[in-house]
Amino acid sequence: MVVQIEHPTAVENVESILAVNGLDAVFVGPYDLSTALGLPGQVTHPLVMEHISRVVEAARRFNKPAGIFGVSAEEVKPYLLQGFTLIAAGVDTTFLLNGVKKTLEKLRTA
Repeated sequence: MVVQIEHPTAVENVESILAVNGLDAVFVGPYDLSTALGLPGQVTHPLVMEHISRVVEAARRFNKPAGIFGVSAEEVKPYLLQGFTLIAAGVDTTFLLNGVKKTLEKLRTA
């Protein structure tokens, strides 16, 4: 079982959440968390980062994998350095758009 942490109240209670029997991992939703903190989309804001750090540190103490989402590989690199091991990087629409752009570029140069 994996739970998502997307609200400051969940961060405040992360130790209790991680202590639940049968919990395999915890996953942070940084965009939802930033919105719940009144900072929509500001995932690198110090307050948001503080909450994210609290989750990964608690997961480390409980010996549970911590996961997080980022819209790009560049965005998730700092999370890897923090100790996150379950990484979701990218958005399907962005992947599709990039594929279309590459195809159009190839067609235009053909």
